[in-house]
Amino acid sequence: MATLLDLAAQMRALNTKITGGSSGVQKAVALAVVDYLIDNTPVDTGAAVSNYHIGAGTGPQAPYAPGEKGSTAEANRAAAKAAAHAAIAAAPDGSPIVISNPVEYVAYLNDGTTEHPPQLFVERAIAAGREIVGSFKLGITRG
Repeated sequence: MATLLDLAAQMRALNTKITGGSSGVQKAVALAVVDYLIDNTPVDTGAAVSNYHIGAGTGPQAPYAPGEKGSTAEANRAAAKAAAHAAIAAAPDGSPIVISNPVEYVAYLNDGTTEHPPQLFVERAIAAGREIVGSFKLGITRG
């Protein structure tokens, strides 16, 4: 099963071969991945969707708009996207862009439990990122 680390490794390998424009591809991929994650993470209280961070090592934060039973899903999604988009835009060109979520149960939301079927939003987000990579046509250098 592919992981976000696999996608990051593919992007780094591609980055060494592409002349010009690679940071644009990298940021487009990061935006596609984080948007898919935010749009497809199940929301109850808003904690999981509010905790997609650009960068590693950040601890969990409170939901942007606390709620229950998904009542604040759209407000949390909008705030999470705004924060992620700003962080991706500010990332130095060519530097790795890491998307993390420190909420302990986000893996259960993705993989499912005995009470809830798997959502597989992480795997689908990776596929969305790969589509972006495949859609870019840039000059490749030899050597």
